Formats: sequence, structure tokens, C-alpha cells
Amino acid sequence: TQAQYEAVMTGNDEGLSATPSNWSNNPNHPVEFISWDQVQVFLEILNKKNSELKSFGLEYVLPTEAQWEYACRAGTSTVYSWGDNITSNDAKYKVGDIGYVGGGVVPYVEVGSYNPNPWGFYDMHGNVYEYVQDWYGNYSSYSLSDPVGSEPDINIAKVSKGGSWSVDSTHLRSAKRHKITASSYGTTHGFRLAFKQITEPPTDLNSVAELTVSENQPIGTIVGEFNASDPDGESRYEIISGVEMSWQEAREDALSRGGHLVTITSQEENNIVTGLLE
Repeated sequence: TQAQYEAVMTGNDEGLSATPSNWSNNPNHPVEFISWDQVQVFLEILNKKNSELKSFGLEYVLPTEAQWEYACRAGTSTVYSWGDNITSNDAKYKVGDIGYVGGGVVPYVEVGSYNPNPWGFYDMHGNVYEYVQDWYGNYSSYSLSDPVGSEPDINIAKVSKGGSWSVDSTHLRSAKRHKITASSYGTTHGFRLAFKQITEPPTDLNSVAELTVSENQPIGTIVGEFNASDPDGESRYEIISGVEMSWQEAREDALSRGGHLVTITSQEENNIVTGLLE
């Protein structure tokens, strides 16, 4: 939203406006009038302000085109996530000749004004186009899993998805692609974010000695140590136990010992919580 964008970008050192939208002062409307390049600056600042996410191996990114469409479809195979037909009750788009009526009227609506898709995502269709990570290029003739788009040395345009208030309903189809240069911006383009796993899980996880877990161990008791091949560097892994330890407490315990929480599992029958620490 405009409010979220302003909260991150206020006081930035890049000389970018914290209120870039053509119809600003609408905090719950989507931010627009920003380029793909400017979104990259936003992401850099946002990730710095939320550096604690790195302890979970995560960072904010634009989704890839494949990820965006997967979330948009939400398990459906129809033209839109709700079916094959569309009305003005489903999304914000240009109906007939009615797009922007002028007179200072905001042509798009507040975020969440329409029903979400089956997975709970709002505004995947219409309102404003949404930038994705990929460069625009032709689809491969081969079947691919989770493609990440074309290489930038042969393309100058980025993909955007979802359609907007300024186009007719055919542009709102889940599969529809739009292209825009990375430095261009306009009143029809905004973005949504995704989390990306920036660490790789360890492999060949093997206990150093036989593991025995007893009930009601004091919080923080080390009950096993492991060797592993870690793609992110050398690390030590431990299984810890605690009585009714929440994930927040497990995380704080891990940080206090110079590590971070990787996973946490509750065993309800004896109230032991085990967490893998790196």
C-alpha cells in the first residue's frame, strides 16, 4: 500500500520520493508511479530494516513470473482464479470505455476491496499491474519447473502481471503477460512481495553419537549434536529440548548461544520441544 511504501522509504538516501503515487494521500490504495528499478531500491532498504529475517534464512524479493502465476491461480485452471467469466464485482478493470473518468477521481480501489482467491490472496487480478522478477522473453518449447525467465543480456523489458484499472478484462487473465522496461513507470504499475529462502538446508545430517531424548529436560539442554554438509558454510547443529518452550523462546535461546533457530517441532504427548540450531 502507499502507507507501507512511505513507511519504508521516508528519509531514504537515494533521493526517491516516499510518496510517488500520482494519486497520493490514499494510504490503503496500492502504490504506483514507480519503476521496476525503483522497487529494487525499496527492497534493499526494506531488507536492511528487517535484517532479523536473515536469522530465518529469508529476505523480501519480487516473485518470479512462475511464482506469481502459481499464487494467482491458487490451484485453479480457469481463466481467472474464480472461473472463466468476469464482472465488475470481481476486480477493478476497464469496462467498455470507462477507465479513468478524470476530475481527480482515483481510478483504482483500496487494497482488498474484492474477494480473495482460494488461497487468500487479494487483487491478483486488476487494480494495478504487478512487477515480477523476470526479464520478458519467449517461453521455452520444453516443459520447465519453476522457470526464472530470460537472461538480461538479450532483453530490456520486465514482466508484469495481473492487468490494471486501465485495460479490459482480457488483460486480467491469470496467464496474461505484459512487458515494461525496467526504468519505466506509470499510474498502472505497482508490486507485491514474496519471501525468498536465501540459505540452503544442510545435507547428510548425522548424529555424532546415539541420540536419547528424555522427558522434562531443562530448557536449553543439549540432547544431541550432529555433523552435516552445509552449503552456506561450516556450522554446528544441536537438538535442544525444553518444557513448553515457544518458538520465540527457542529463537532467543539460539541467539544467546551465537546461533539461530532452523526448525522447531512440538511433541505434544510429553511437552518436549526440539529445535535444530545452526
